[in-house]
Amino acid sequence: MEIETTKIFDKAKEWIGRSMIERFYQKLARKLGATFHLYRGNDWWFDGLTIPYLKIDRGLPKTLIHLHGFTDRKESFLPTAEHLLESFNIILPDMPGFGKTYKCPSLFYSLDNYAHWLKEFITNTVYSPVWLSGNSLGGATASRIAFDRPDFIELCIPINPAFYYNPGPNPLYEEYVRDDFLFVMNDKKDYERYLERVFHKEIKPIPFMTNAAMTESIRNRFWYQYVARQNTKDIEMDLEKLSKTDFFLNRRLKDTRTPFHFIWGENDSLFPWETVKHLKDIQPNIDYSIIKQCGHAPHLEKSKQLAEKILDIK
Repeated sequence: MEIETTKIFDKAKEWIGRSMIERFYQKLARKLGATFHLYRGNDWWFDGLTIPYLKIDRGLPKTLIHLHGFTDRKESFLPTAEHLLESFNIILPDMPGFGKTYKCPSLFYSLDNYAHWLKEFITNTVYSPVWLSGNSLGGATASRIAFDRPDFIELCIPINPAFYYNPGPNPLYEEYVRDDFLFVMNDKKDYERYLERVFHKEIKPIPFMTNAAMTESIRNRFWYQYVARQNTKDIEMDLEKLSKTDFFLNRRLKDTRTPFHFIWGENDSLFPWETVKHLKDIQPNIDYSIIKQCGHAPHLEKSKQLAEKILDIK
């Protein structure tokens, strides 16, 4: 009886936490004038796939589209968007497989497909050149789209992006090769380790909300592992060998005609900021900014500073 009561209490705490998170984002979205939309593609790749997105349209000449990262959701960029309202219309889609999208095992969640899906989404929801930003997986996806559509992407802003090779340490990939994937969390200890790695500053628990976020991460661990493996299926995970292929984006960046401005948290423990110095050697035309005392998720940890870096781009 005591065990059953504990389970009921835990479920109640999780429900309260989820409700608090949703109310926070809903209130912020209303404050910023964001409207909710659904996009369904007409391509066979989109069979059964709908992309929910938020749109803040203030009739401005520039539009910024932001693609979130692995395990994240579209609303997480709202705290940054709050500081960009005077300069951009803003569009925030959920990346397939995350947020409010349907988790469809029949889809192949490779970087190639993410670029295809989001490229179709962008070119069918905006009718003028855009600024395209993205964090982590979203940064890699934004890069791929920018390589393919220099006519449509006025500027690409990868933020702590994945899929760029660093000749020095590549912590997340090196751990993945050892079958130690940060995003596969089995318990509270794993979740605390995840927070310590993603953020530079200590994240203090928020009653109910932290518990709900942790429970969701643990519940989805096998899904996160499945999506990650879509990008390494039938690939020999020798990082040095892969660095000479198009698995990483370095070679495509060298030939790009799209302007790039990278933004990196200096304390990113997944993808070191020194990566961008190597990218500058490869493609001298890129620019970059560094956010001090910031980890892998500037949009959450340093939202105002991230907005300032974007606004400072000329």
